[in-house]
Amino acid sequence: MGSGRTNVIIYKCFTINVTDSRLYVNRGFSLRGDGMAEPEVYVKLWCSGQHRQTRWITTYDPLWHTHFNFNYVNTQSSLELQVWDKDPGERDDDLQGGCSVNLEQGSHVHSCGLSNGSFTFSYTLTCDKHLTGDKCDQYYPSPN
Repeated sequence: MGSGRTNVIIYKCFTINVTDSRLYVNRGFSLRGDGMAEPEVYVKLWCSGQHRQTRWITTYDPLWHTHFNFNYVNTQSSLELQVWDKDPGERDDDLQGGCSVNLEQGSHVHSCGLSNGSFTFSYTLTCDKHLTGDKCDQYYPSPN
């Protein structure tokens, strides 16, 4: 017969990720490019090793209105965005600037100032059903 005791050991064994993260790149304001002509601007973005890019638009005030989905992002990483001026016929496009934000659960709107102009974007991050907290790093048991 046993002693009647049960030992329970709980390990923190989940990865910090989310099942649903959506990013919306809205628009740019007063972007200048290389000064030769109207800029042909686009946004590059990275999150948890995933890369996305908007289409390029020829204007000082682009309206990208572009949605991206990122699956299973690490909330300990950051979201990095950069605005680029496309230089057709040249090898390298020109970096106009960018910004980086730390990911948190919920919906967030940001404006990023550049050396010439700015742009806006927003994101929504939803934790996996068994995780909670700003960084989705707290286990939350749910009924089956």
